[in-house]
Parts: sequence; structure tokens; C-alpha cells
Amino acid sequence: MKNKLGISLEQLLKQKTSDFIDKDKNTNKPDQNNFTDDFFIKGVELLKKGFEFEALIPLFACLAHDSNYLKAANNISIAFWKLKCPELAIKMANMVLLKDPDNIRAKQNLKFMKYESKK
Repeated sequence: MKNKLGISLEQLLKQKTSDFIDKDKNTNKPDQNNFTDDFFIKGVELLKKGFEFEALIPLFACLAHDSNYLKAANNISIAFWKLKCPELAIKMANMVLLKDPDNIRAKQNLKFMKYESKK
């Protein structure tokens, strides 16, 4: 292989690795916001496709990573509702309102869930 490329595989790997490492040192660290956003986006995508149970995993990961990421909590509430777990859905909406009493989405979700629960 060395004869065909003019460089050994080991040298090629070292060169590629050094190119990566020599770049800005901070680029090797995951961006916390992007990391959390990625979980959120994945969870919402799954929720939209009707995979409510599977959506809980990335949404909870997002919330565990940033407990103030209330968009994730609102979507967890929706997932619980769709999974026919109204008590958990309502608890999650109330949790959001404890952290942010003016959260419009949580207020709307809670109003809808309470109305539907009375039927």
C-alpha cells in the first residue's frame, strides 16, 4: 500500500489526526447549546412522526442536560398526553409553570388537558 500511495497508513492517520488537533482547541469540545438543541430537535421530530414513547428519550436527555429548557418539558407533556398518561402530562405542564408562570405554551396545554380530562 505504501508503494502505491507514497505514504504509510500510519503516517496518513497521524497527518489527518494532527490536522484535526492543530485546529482551534475549543472545536473539539461539544457546544453545550448545540448538544441540547440536537436532543430537542430529535425529540420533536419523533413526536411529529407519532413515535411519542421514543421521543421521550431525547426530550428527557435535553431536559436533564438543561433543566431550564422548558420547550423540551412542554413537548414531554404532549408526549405523555398522546401516550394516554394524562396525570404525567399535567404534572409536566405544572412543572413548567412553576419555573415560568407566564409560559404561554404550558398554559395552553394545561387548559386543553384539563378540558379534555373532564369529558
